[in-house]
Amino acid sequence: MFLDKAIDLGDRLIRAFNSDSGIPYPSINLKTGRGYPTWGAPVTTLAELNVQLEFDRLSLHSGNDTYSQKMSHVIGVMDEMDPVYGLYPLLYNLSSGSPSYHYGTTLSFGGQADSFYEYLLKVWLLGGKTNIQIRKLYDESVDGMIKYCLRRSNPSKSLFVSHYKQGNLSMEMDHLSCFVPGMLMLGAHGNTSQRDISVAKELLITCINMYACSVSGLAPETTKFVAEKDWQMQDPRYMLRPETLESIFIMHRLTNDPGWREHGWKIFEAIRRNCRTPSGYTGIKDVGLIETQGDDIMQGFFMSETMKYLYLLFSSADVIPLEEYVFNTEAHPFKILSSREEECERVIVK
Repeated sequence: MFLDKAIDLGDRLIRAFNSDSGIPYPSINLKTGRGYPTWGAPVTTLAELNVQLEFDRLSLHSGNDTYSQKMSHVIGVMDEMDPVYGLYPLLYNLSSGSPSYHYGTTLSFGGQADSFYEYLLKVWLLGGKTNIQIRKLYDESVDGMIKYCLRRSNPSKSLFVSHYKQGNLSMEMDHLSCFVPGMLMLGAHGNTSQRDISVAKELLITCINMYACSVSGLAPETTKFVAEKDWQMQDPRYMLRPETLESIFIMHRLTNDPGWREHGWKIFEAIRRNCRTPSGYTGIKDVGLIETQGDDIMQGFFMSETMKYLYLLFSSADVIPLEEYVFNTEAHPFKILSSREEECERVIVK
């Protein structure tokens, strides 16, 4: 039954790829199959381009390679772009598949870009670390991020991931970018392994300090780094986001350092103190206030990601072990299959 439902949903979602370029619309009417562009312009965002984990696994279980082929085409289009610094612009024209400058140029590991880079790595991991093309794209992107997007605050020298907007470096960091430390830890491999681990640990400390330095104990949605003042809140909302806890969970699993659990517990206490209500959990309008006010919104990812990563942080390492599973961008675990297991699955489907 569940496979039938997955195939039905996949058949509805795959119509999002019916653009002139073959890259997917960011939104689709599941009943009519009509795709809708972003912000009324004929564009889609970088983050919407990569659903390869889900489509590859659906192809495996259904025996229908159409799903994975759609994503292979998109990855091929991106590979041919040869982007500057290995970093991809935020928006893409649905007709041509080429970068769109309708709203200027932005290079970012934050909102509307994050899961594209995350999935470059996770497709490689889920495929048994055999996909050379996608590992190359990941390595080039990480090299570009480290060389061009990493900056340090003044005076504390805290490491953070900045954005490029219209050719200028924007000295700010989204909470969404706090997935990067976990990604770097999972991707640490080969000659750059120690570099990536070192960067991951420093970035994660910055993300944790965004919580610790707030009077409420919660991190803002966006932090701006100001010369001589270290940082200040750019967007003071807390939206129950999971990224810092996701990275803490991964860091703890891969280092077995109990100190990471202590950081996670402090964040959990701040969430419980500020966000818990009689009927659930709420986001916070301004984390810079001692007496916080809720926004009366519990995001869907709070239970599927934020609370799940907290649970796993305090679970034993044999509960969904990272050596055997890859989490998709909504924290659903996918089993890493050996080539023999994949072949057996294909035979069963046939």
